Amino acid sequence: MAGKGDARKKAIVGVTTNLLDTINEDNREDQENEIPNITPGGDTSPPPHGSVTASRKREASTSATGEAPLVVRRLLEEWITRNDTLAAVFKKMEEMENENKALRNQMKEHQERVDKIPGAPKLLPKRDVGRFIEQPYSEEATPYTIPKTFKMPPYLKIYDGTTDPEDHIIHYVTAVKGNDLSKEQVPSVLLKRFGENLIGGALTWYSQLPARSIATFEEMADKFVTVHVGA
Repeated sequence: MAGKGDARKKAIVGVTTNLLDTINEDNREDQENEIPNITPGGDTSPPPHGSVTASRKREASTSATGEAPLVVRRLLEEWITRNDTLAAVFKKMEEMENENKALRNQMKEHQERVDKIPGAPKLLPKRDVGRFIEQPYSEEATPYTIPKTFKMPPYLKIYDGTTDPEDHIIHYVTAVKGNDLSKEQVPSVLLKRFGENLIGGALTWYSQLPARSIATFEEMADKFVTVHVGA
């Protein structure tokens, strides 16, 4: 995780270095343009009046921009070292990436152990085991965790794809709202618990939804009813 964080910081530093090099190069060009004209006899000829004016302007510009690299460097260094929000985002992304990688490795190791058992069927033949780790809904759609006190009522039937999908949605939403949830928590719980109430072909359909493709529970319900209508 530290290696990836260092790589990102190096990339930012690289951009900073390129910017500073560009500024320094401009300063060098300004200084070179100020070299006086020398005659064949070795005397330094006075520059034309217009050239003197331009030179003075360049000198003023150089004196001003000469400090620019230091100011820019300080600002960029402060932005890189003190931007806690950016660092926190990078850290969170790295943590999530490592968690997903660890889960994939665990499933791969488990499959390898099962494959070594004589006569045992393939755990997930010709399938990408990683897709079973990802959720079909986005993180932005489920910002709230499920309360520990949350319980699904025992009377709610598991949907197997053979009954009215709209009827299932109505019963499911009613059951979820029957818990002591805030208005903000309801959408998150509806999405997170939806797959647990499916079996058979309905569960297969749910597991094949593209990762993070669902933005709201309304979208999930609409896709669900569309696919299973007429069951």
